[in-house]
Amino acid sequence: MRRKLIPQGLSGLTIYLPKKWVDRHGLKAGGEVSIEEEKQGLFIESQSIPSKKEAIVSFTSNDPRFLRLVLTNYYRAGYDKIVLKGNILESEVYPVLHRLIGFEITQSKNKEVIIESMMASSEDNFETLMKQLFFIVKQDLEDLITAVKAVKKIDVEKVSVSSERALRNSSFCMRLVSQKRHEFDGFLWNTITLLAWISRQLYFLADELKDKKPAQLNNKQISYLEEIKSSFNDLYEGFYSKSRVNFEKVHAHYLSYEHEKFKLLQNKDVYTTIVMYHFSIIDQLVRRAASSALGTLMLAEAINP
Repeated sequence: MRRKLIPQGLSGLTIYLPKKWVDRHGLKAGGEVSIEEEKQGLFIESQSIPSKKEAIVSFTSNDPRFLRLVLTNYYRAGYDKIVLKGNILESEVYPVLHRLIGFEITQSKNKEVIIESMMASSEDNFETLMKQLFFIVKQDLEDLITAVKAVKKIDVEKVSVSSERALRNSSFCMRLVSQKRHEFDGFLWNTITLLAWISRQLYFLADELKDKKPAQLNNKQISYLEEIKSSFNDLYEGFYSKSRVNFEKVHAHYLSYEHEKFKLLQNKDVYTTIVMYHFSIIDQLVRRAASSALGTLMLAEAINP
């Protein structure tokens, strides 16, 4: 939409705001709007309460995993109310909601279940949950590496609980990123997604090893795991200190093992093969997360040079 600039006073310029937008936000003469400068433009926002995002979903699948996928993605996309229509029972929805912070069933009747957000979003929520997400992944990574090095069994139940917490935190953080509609940061969204994937990969590793007898890794393999732990710490430091140096270290580590990984994966015993396979995936995910976090840093630098 284009608007003509209208002279105002000696040197000022004014524009007309679209009537539909003004009416939708209940604005009147003498009211106020906030104006923020972003990149090459201005973002105009009303001070009224933002409208809620609502979706009506006709659901025909009998697969509870697909129901979880649908609800999780609407949640992450920032929707506040979801009306599910079809042959859906409350009992099928509740197992999904424990991963979606603040979402509750508010109404259930014949062939319709309504889910709504009961929790306000804020920047404070985001900062707290992001730090928790990093801490959860960092702690599980350290615990698994310690257990593998000591040739001990991994506490699968503990990792499972941690992974569920990581999923809840990551989904809520992605939701908050989505709700910043005028300044959506795709790099940040991707970083959060990859942190959740790292957590899930640690759980898959722990679950696959629960019935396997621990075996001793060789020095090169242990060194590789320690380097991955160090890379994750650099990812964390780079994210919060906004330092390119840390992200460069992650990249350098990945390249240093680029040609060694295949040899590290060649093992005679099943236990070691499983360990090295999952950690090689985690290594890739850490590198991708660092790349995305670097993208967020560069985007911030472009906006505020």
